[in-house]
Amino acid sequence: MPLGEFSLFGGVGPNKLSGDIGGDNFKSLFQNDMGYGLSLGARYTFKYNFALRVFGDYSGYRGKDKVEYNTYGAVRKLEFQSKVTGLGGQLEVVLFGNPLAKDPIPHSVYLLAGLKTTKVDATLINPENNANGPEETKNPLTHFLGIGYQYRFSNQFSFGVEAKQNYFHSDRVDGYNPVIRANKHRDEAFDLKLTAAYYFPFSRRMSEFNNRWDRRQRR
Repeated sequence: MPLGEFSLFGGVGPNKLSGDIGGDNFKSLFQNDMGYGLSLGARYTFKYNFALRVFGDYSGYRGKDKVEYNTYGAVRKLEFQSKVTGLGGQLEVVLFGNPLAKDPIPHSVYLLAGLKTTKVDATLINPENNANGPEETKNPLTHFLGIGYQYRFSNQFSFGVEAKQNYFHSDRVDGYNPVIRANKHRDEAFDLKLTAAYYFPFSRRMSEFNNRWDRRQRR
């Protein structure tokens, strides 16, 4: 049995930034607050039920106040658009369905956690008469937690889904940091991505090992 296998990963899907601007219901989510993102990375899966991945990603976040707020010293109805690029790594722990098991199954579920550095380009719309807090770094660190699922349908391909919660070390990912006592939290974002992966058989031994999937499909 080989030590592990190498794959290229890609994902795309919707996201939602939870900052200081935006609505608080499903109607507002679909009309004003849902963005989209994508990710590309390389992954090495070990036979010991864990994997390591390095990746780059892009997220387009947006949000809009659904009502006028009057608790900020002036009428507030803000809107934002943010472009966030990131580069990082993550550890994955396979709960069940390790593809390198002696008798593998096509379904795999894993937990993930990691850290990435990000670059934030935020545009704040209608900022008049709304006091903003102090400037913060535009390159905040971000840690994240999540869960993923894969379905391995051949020796070279799989598809699945990942859900991830991102915790930015900044309160200005949306471009706004209100100067009020109630503002105590940094910005967060939820990402949901459909994923696909391509697996490389680098050696004859790995190629022969991966042929198990084709034999399994023919049963």
